Amino acid sequence: MEWAVARLPALRYRNFRRYMAGQVASIAGTWLQSVALGWLVLKLTRDGSAVGLVTAAQFAPALILGVWAGAVADRFDARRAVMGLQVLLGAQATSLAVLVLTHHASLWSLCLLAMVQGVGNAFDQPLRQALMNETVGDKELPNAIATNSTLVQIGLILGPSLAAVLIPTVGIGWCFAVNAASYAVMLVAIRSIRPGEMIRRPRSKGADASVRAGLAYLRRRRDIRLLLVVLAVGSMIAYRLEVVLPVLASRDLHGGSGLFAVMTALRGLGALGVSLYLASRTGPPPLRFMRRMGLVLAAGLALMAVPFTPLVLVALVPVGLGMLGSVVSTLSLTQLLASPEFRGRVVAVWFVVMNGGVVLGALLTGALVEHIGTRQTVMIGAGTMLLLWALLGRSAHVLEMRTGHLTTGSATGSVSSSTYEGDLE
Repeated sequence: MEWAVARLPALRYRNFRRYMAGQVASIAGTWLQSVALGWLVLKLTRDGSAVGLVTAAQFAPALILGVWAGAVADRFDARRAVMGLQVLLGAQATSLAVLVLTHHASLWSLCLLAMVQGVGNAFDQPLRQALMNETVGDKELPNAIATNSTLVQIGLILGPSLAAVLIPTVGIGWCFAVNAASYAVMLVAIRSIRPGEMIRRPRSKGADASVRAGLAYLRRRRDIRLLLVVLAVGSMIAYRLEVVLPVLASRDLHGGSGLFAVMTALRGLGALGVSLYLASRTGPPPLRFMRRMGLVLAAGLALMAVPFTPLVLVALVPVGLGMLGSVVSTLSLTQLLASPEFRGRVVAVWFVVMNGGVVLGALLTGALVEHIGTRQTVMIGAGTMLLLWALLGRSAHVLEMRTGHLTTGSATGSVSSSTYEGDLE
């Protein structure tokens, strides 16, 4: 334990440890449901575009509600709000379990319940980030984000591994039942957080708490907008493995649900490696690290396009590493560059961009998989990541200067709201 606290200083905070304990169960359950849902849709429809449709339905509500969710995170008690959302998401998972176990599941019922989950997630994502920030404060926030990402990847390994056991033995329906139980574990963990030990953020009030004020703030922050461009392109073109992997496993590699679960877990293994590296660092990751992660992802995707099963399995490790490294870098830098009173809305926009990429990317990827093939779709993702940084050109130097300030600047690593305003138009 002493070694873990020395390497992961965010674990010094009791409230953060309680939060993380709930996260492990919740994330493992979420990935268990993700694998089960993708396989169920493919089993019901035998259509890759249907997998993309359900994925899009799950993330579409965030496009409409995401920015308002950020305003909620900036204005209200994150702990109480997250507790309420666990009840909603647990009820959604329970409904899925009942439908599947009673043999009443259809594509449209799955789309509807995916949208319910999307509504819950639209508010849950920025609120969980706000709650995590309040368990450690700004100084340890980069380490907290990286530690959380490490546990996300542990969940990404545990969830699909459990799916590989449950689907062929007791059936897909029980995967959703187990996920429903995981929300109860998260609810207990959040209840155990001590409000008196939380590090409260400044609350926005009046006009400053509005969505319009948050968007106006973003218009003044070119550095954050560049990070959002990197996220948007990657999320829409290169990150949509939840659509690609079930089709690749069943059609191209002629495997079953076990192979699909193993592929998902190997992706998680690579992501776990980069999460552990980031968690061992002090301060936010530099821009050059984000670039390298993009190149690693491109190389891994190119290897995935080779029609040889062992090579595809090996390639999933750098794919997971590069993808997670890119995502965590943008999230860490976005949060630290944002002023605390606007952070909830900025993070909400981050999730809107991420989820928007999921919606558009899932539909696009599903269509490409059906019309040009899985491997060709993967190669498009690899080429896009190679082109991304080249097209950014001089704009990347602007971002380099801003992120460099976080490494060499204030003790907390955060940037005041006026630091860069006026010179980023």
